[in-house]
Amino acid sequence: MPKSQINGEDFIRTSTAARILGVSSETTRGWANAGRLHVTMTLDGMRLFSRSECERLSRHRALHADDVTGGGEEPHRKEGDLDPT
Repeated sequence: MPKSQINGEDFIRTSTAARILGVSSETTRGWANAGRLHVTMTLDGMRLFSRSECERLSRHRALHADDVTGGGEEPHRKEGDLDPT
């Protein structure tokens, strides 16, 4: 995948940002729409996210992993997990 750079900053597509953040592409777009995550739109409508911002937010989410929702999505549960409520 070719790198996109603006002023020396690496920018990534929605799916890559979602993988870094540990959420779905839909959640990543929702966070951008809500202003929680900065997005740059290309002329053809593609969303680009700052790789460093996504990595920073991912580290922040990891530090607060004991929050019930982890900051946006329902936690992934396996069969046999206890319901936290």
